[in-house]
Amino acid sequence: MTRNKIKKLIASKSLAKSLFTISESGTNLLFIIISLPIFLKNLGPGKYGIYVLVQSLLYFAAIFNLGGNFTITKYISSYRGKKQIGKIKEFSSTIFVFQLVLSLLVLCLTLLLSDYIISSLIKPTANTIIFKNIIVYAIPFFLIENFEKNFNGLHKGFERFDRALIISTVSKIIRFSIQIIVILITKDLVCLYTYSLIFSFFFFVFHCFLNKYWYPEISFFLNVKWKIFKDFITFSFWVWLNDLFVLISTQLDKWIVAVLYDLKVVTYYSIAVNIFYQLHMLISSSASWLFPKVSFEGRGKLNPTSYIKSSKSILMLSSLSTLSILLLGDFFFSLWLGYEEYNKAKKYITLFVSILPILATITIPYYYLLGLGKIKTVFLFSFINSIVLYVSFYFLSTYESLHLIILSFLITYAISTVLYNRKMDLIFYNKIIPQNHFVTILAILISSILFIYVFKYT
Repeated sequence: MTRNKIKKLIASKSLAKSLFTISESGTNLLFIIISLPIFLKNLGPGKYGIYVLVQSLLYFAAIFNLGGNFTITKYISSYRGKKQIGKIKEFSSTIFVFQLVLSLLVLCLTLLLSDYIISSLIKPTANTIIFKNIIVYAIPFFLIENFEKNFNGLHKGFERFDRALIISTVSKIIRFSIQIIVILITKDLVCLYTYSLIFSFFFFVFHCFLNKYWYPEISFFLNVKWKIFKDFITFSFWVWLNDLFVLISTQLDKWIVAVLYDLKVVTYYSIAVNIFYQLHMLISSSASWLFPKVSFEGRGKLNPTSYIKSSKSILMLSSLSTLSILLLGDFFFSLWLGYEEYNKAKKYITLFVSILPILATITIPYYYLLGLGKIKTVFLFSFINSIVLYVSFYFLSTYESLHLIILSFLITYAISTVLYNRKMDLIFYNKIIPQNHFVTILAILISSILFIYVFKYT
């Protein structure tokens, strides 16, 4: 019986889609592992700081995507489910033109105002000049990346996760390789972003032709519709607001830590936070295929049994990953960061890692709600998360222990998983589903026990 279940699991499309999305997400993590020591050694602390600052613009450039990748996946899946092929042509054309106009507008404003903004925010130094020179190439590079994210959403909307993986992986491998080679040869950040921009532009043009070949239903320019644009904005506006609060939740804490402590503490805290979010992205990507699936099938075909199985699976995956890292992490992190540097970041890393199981239980209801178009609900929960997180930060900061302040994340995600899963109860049966809340309570217990153990004994 068990053998048959294993065979079915191996042969299932769900496993294949999970492997595709995990592999795609893992590329960024692999690049961080390989590039960080190379960049730090060849650029030095000063220039590497500029690189980190420029890379942070990537998050803000994503704001101008207006949630396009999720929106594209949602609408393409929905139109396919309803067999509205004509709508796919109109939608893809409208979104492409809108993104193009918005990108050109942002690019022009950036080039006109960048000198004034940078001079106002940063004290005039040699590094300021380098930063200004980089921006000219970095901003268009990041805007092209927004198009690539939209194309990724297009592949997932057609449920071609294999193509999303292949294109994303090939693009990242070539781009990351170019960046590493440029740094090794020139040690110059302006050259890095110049060559990155050149590659991204030509790959973007190639990807446009490839998408048209793969999906004849889509269009780029000729089928723009005002009504489609209004529908897109109505949905994507809430996606954008949600992304904005997610950005606040994942970035503002570093600035608070900088105010409360010093830059050295921020460095080791940031290492822990980055590891935490990269691991979460890797785990949550195993279930991202649910989003287009739910969009395609609609509410009428929702299966609570499948939902509960997915919740149990991701809890098991995150718990096993957490335990493995807590048991074996010392060896691997010491090898990567160096023994002394890892010791300074160890407690931050292990505390954040212990929270992974509870954060993972938000993933399944999150993708279900997005697939059902409940973006206002997702935004509301993101807003509540931000409020709870920073109120907790404020009260726990009075204890002057950053290790204790990290408890804010545990509190926030515990409340969040209850809200998300309770909402799914209402969608399925309009009552509490015991099995669903068993997963929620178990996740809270696992993370709480691990957090307390790490806090006391590490």
